[in-house]
Amino acid sequence: MPEVVRQRRVAAGAQEVWTAISAVNAMLEWYPSARKVEKLEGPDEGVGRVQRVRYKIGSRNAIVDQEVTAWEPGRRLELRQLREFLGSKQAPLLAKDVRTAIEIEEAGPSASLSSGEEDVVAGPAGQVDGGTRLEPASSGCGSCVIRVRSTWEPVGLKGQLATQTVIVPRAELLADTVLEAISGMCERF
Repeated sequence: MPEVVRQRRVAAGAQEVWTAISAVNAMLEWYPSARKVEKLEGPDEGVGRVQRVRYKIGSRNAIVDQEVTAWEPGRRLELRQLREFLGSKQAPLLAKDVRTAIEIEEAGPSASLSSGEEDVVAGPAGQVDGGTRLEPASSGCGSCVIRVRSTWEPVGLKGQLATQTVIVPRAELLADTVLEAISGMCERF
């Protein structure tokens, strides 16, 4: 199963990050191009919540229905894509069991990214493209590592071809954009 993983260290505690990302409406802050998010069914918090995200892909309106499949407060939120629509038509099925997880790992009160270092980036084959070096932080605030992990199962030959040309770049963009948005939110804590 292909996988795209990105991670970043932020100057906020795991519980602060969890509070900022776990509510349905919070997705408007961190989900790329989200215009509206609504709960369709299930609990407000926890596994089984089904939500609809309306967003833009270029100039096209898009909708994705997602189900929360993992809910570990302060640690992990996982969303499984149920359906996706582009305009009024269901998007072509190029992958199934599409999942995006946001994992949070407490890193302690005195660690930060050193300037100039890249985030750890694991591509579809799991290779690491960059490294993170820790140095003591000047402030006493906590920090954590946020990891965005996307996985999917390609469907047929078209899905296998789309994995490299469409799905991986889209998953990388999603992960980078989510991390950037969450990092910006953490700066306000």
